Amino acid sequence: MEKILPQGEKPPATIITIDDEEALRESFSDYLSDHGYEVIQAGDGKEGLEMIEKNKPDLILCDLRMPRMDGLEVVRRVSKEQPDTPVIVVSGAGVIEDAMEAVRLGAWDYLIKPIYNLNILLKAVEKGLERAELIARNNAYQAHLEEQTQKLAHEIKERKMAEEELIRSEKMAALGDLVAGVAHEVNTPVGIGVTAVSHLTDVTAKFKELFHANEAKKSDLEVFLEECEEACSVTMSNLRRAARLVASFKQVAVDQTSDEKRAFELGAYFREILLS
Repeated sequence: MEKILPQGEKPPATIITIDDEEALRESFSDYLSDHGYEVIQAGDGKEGLEMIEKNKPDLILCDLRMPRMDGLEVVRRVSKEQPDTPVIVVSGAGVIEDAMEAVRLGAWDYLIKPIYNLNILLKAVEKGLERAELIARNNAYQAHLEEQTQKLAHEIKERKMAEEELIRSEKMAALGDLVAGVAHEVNTPVGIGVTAVSHLTDVTAKFKELFHANEAKKSDLEVFLEECEEACSVTMSNLRRAARLVASFKQVAVDQTSDEKRAFELGAYFREILLS
């Protein structure tokens, strides 16, 4: 039956002790259990790896010289698959070179058997668990920092896209205003020119009728020529006005979108602005 812990209380750390000496395992297990740890025993390296895979311990105590699979292979496997799980090698005095090799492979600490004072074992276990907790906290902090960095980068990207969209919208609105202004201002002289040409067309048609009917008189020709001159003059002046307006709007648009320096006459520039 699974034990229900009070809210906020951490479960006891799980320790797996791997050693082919049963009496030593029992000694470690009893001592560590008395200090609040949950201890699981394994008689060799192969059984130890099975227990590690099944129980995901917080710390591993491992002998080196064992049947079926030695402690070096256990250290190698754990360091590769669960590098944040502390492994403390417990070796005999005659295999100190193997203990150093185990540290090279990834063991966090080593103790030399026989251990007459089990408080040394307890201190090593506490030190290993504290270091593992610090590593876990640091990894969590790094993960949180990366998450916040990615979130900030995403927000910056979204804000930049929104700003670019706003700029595009403002440019389109400004372009719409500019086009409307050009259409409004150019419409007047063009309209006058169209009216003048239309009047000239009517006058020409009337004079043509008189001419084909042999009823045209000198006075009719004089009137027709005056009408033509006036219509052409009005049309030309308004077409020129329209051309100046287009040139003025074009120059204003260039000045708004270009940083290029140019020389200009101040009075003429003001007149262009006033005209537009």
